[in-house]
Amino acid sequence: MHAVAPAPPPGNLRSTHHLNMDKAAFVRGWLGRQHPLYVFAHLVMNRRAVRLKEFCESVCALELLAPALPRVDALCEVAAGHGMVGVFAALTHPHLTRVTLVDKRQPDSYERIVELVAPRWPFLKRRLRYLERRAEHAPPVTPRTLVAAIHGCGALTDHTAALAHRSGAPFFVVPCCESRALLGADAQRLDLSGEAMVAEITRRRLDRWRAWGYALTEVQLPEGITDRPRGFFAWPTPTAPEAPHG
Repeated sequence: MHAVAPAPPPGNLRSTHHLNMDKAAFVRGWLGRQHPLYVFAHLVMNRRAVRLKEFCESVCALELLAPALPRVDALCEVAAGHGMVGVFAALTHPHLTRVTLVDKRQPDSYERIVELVAPRWPFLKRRLRYLERRAEHAPPVTPRTLVAAIHGCGALTDHTAALAHRSGAPFFVVPCCESRALLGADAQRLDLSGEAMVAEITRRRLDRWRAWGYALTEVQLPEGITDRPRGFFAWPTPTAPEAPHG
């Protein structure tokens, strides 16, 4: 089942209140009663497991990923946090053989979420895997894995791209906090700040990814969801150079 959410309705989508029954009408009006992510929301309501902001952000992230997921066999999310994007992908794209979530610490909320919804979808526990690792130490992926970082803070964007590149896999990143980025040989201190610094780091990244042999597509995240408005899909081209070994 390939379920894509419609655009979110107006309202405070960044509310940090937990997803309770008073939000049921909002979610139902957005997704519809039959949408699997509405069913998910109904299962976790009043359990203090999911905040409205996290739910809305994860639904919109999945909407961005949805057109790409049929082109791959697996998903690896870096800096996965509570893991809802991965859970949502496993729910709505059953062809995915594995959804791997990578973060330096697995939050308690992840297990709570999975336990609440697993009785309805028992296959989730077989399909999901959470690894407690730093992004730079994530295990290799296959070329048929989409590597994603929805929260690509600082160098996380670069580690995600490098993880995908080592296997010739596609990737999707939403960069933020560019001032924290460590760009290898380009890590010299930029005599820039604000938007000029972001633009320069973005330019360097895009040049690097194109040099690796990736075709790039920029997408815009929905307004009202996040302060990070831009994401980038990168797909290997047939003429991409061979990925480095070791």
